[in-house]
Amino acid sequence: MVRAFILMIVRPGSEIKLSDRIKKMKNVEDVDVVYGEYDLIVKVKAASMAELQTIARKLRTLKDVEQTSTMVALK
Repeated sequence: MVRAFILMIVRPGSEIKLSDRIKKMKNVEDVDVVYGEYDLIVKVKAASMAELQTIARKLRTLKDVEQTSTMVALK
């Protein structure tokens, strides 16, 4: 099992709408709207690195997403 945190920069004003949409996605465990360099932190769980790559790609291509950074949890 692979766990990761995907940090996202999104278009200003779209944080709440995007977080609600992302929360409904398969493999998403939690979404937080945060202040600072990033706007959203998405906690995901995947069966493999390949599945994590698919999830990250889906998130990157959502409307209003400007940038993502994926942090894979070691333990």
